[in-house]
Amino acid sequence: MRVRITIDGGTATATLDGNQTPGAFAALLPLKLTLSDYGSVEKIGCLPRRLAIDDAPSGFSLSTGDIAFYAP
Repeated sequence: MRVRITIDGGTATATLDGNQTPGAFAALLPLKLTLSDYGSVEKIGCLPRRLAIDDAPSGFSLSTGDIAFYAP
């Protein structure tokens, strides 16, 4: 599934992985988040509810531009 992301008037597209967590995220759309800076390295924002993570991978290597869901 592809989604469009708008930040400060600019747009980008993203492709969601094929497991339960991205599907749960897609069910929240459309969604407006307030992002804050975290360590001058990444932007973070809180979702309105928890996402299912049952079949999500335990981790993966991020690259610049990736959007990830962190479940502590």
